[in-house]
Amino acid sequence: PNNCTNYDLIIGCDVIQQANLSISPAGVQFSKISNPSDNVIENFVMTISDDSPSYDIGPNVSKQTRIEVEQLLMAYSPEKKKTANIELDIVLTDDEPIFHKPRRLPFVERGIVDEQIDEWVKNEIIEPCSSPYASQVVVVRKKDGKSRVCIDYRRLNRKLIKDNYPLPLIDDILDCLQNSKIFITLDLKNGFL
Repeated sequence: PNNCTNYDLIIGCDVIQQANLSISPAGVQFSKISNPSDNVIENFVMTISDDSPSYDIGPNVSKQTRIEVEQLLMAYSPEKKKTANIELDIVLTDDEPIFHKPRRLPFVERGIVDEQIDEWVKNEIIEPCSSPYASQVVVVRKKDGKSRVCIDYRRLNRKLIKDNYPLPLIDDILDCLQNSKIFITLDLKNGFL
């Protein structure tokens, strides 16, 4: 790895096309050269992961601090807390409700949607209501093969009157961070809820 890439190894298409490649957590093994197919140009990106957690804590951190941060991250378990009672007013350009008929979902996806809605109700993220507004449910496949339930609010979003407010300046944010010693990036699950 260098400043341009985080990969330890980049294998060119010509090598992939001319050799049998065996890639596993143990390493990369080349065997039996075959005839390359002519005029084929493709890009491949391969990542080998053994599913063990890895943290990029940085080179300028003491061993003791590194151990403490790793222990903290390993022991961390997100806790769902009920937020303060906040009401959000959504102002639309007109009062005509947006209503979509439900999309037809395969039987398997119906079960996924039902499970997700039950979890959201149980965790008090959503609550039952009757409203003339209805947007379609979409089940999206994630990279890891699992499914994510999403709501298609595009038509509703077109009718929103934007609530303009100034974003903080990057220089102001950096000034606030000047005395900080440890910076981390967390993958937020359901951070939008």
